[in-house]
Amino acid sequence: GMLWNTIKKSLHKALPENEFGLWIEPLSCERVNDRELRISAPDRFFRAWIE
Repeated sequence: GMLWNTIKKSLHKALPENEFGLWIEPLSCERVNDRELRISAPDRFFRAWIE
């Protein structure tokens, strides 16, 4: 969603290009509501690292 795109743009500015591409770009927004933003990782390794 739009919120996730805004967050990603902010992270892209704050992180080195290689780190953003490696850790943030593969993530996707699964759902957004008024209480949470749920992010989906491509596999368990990514999920464990991000958590």
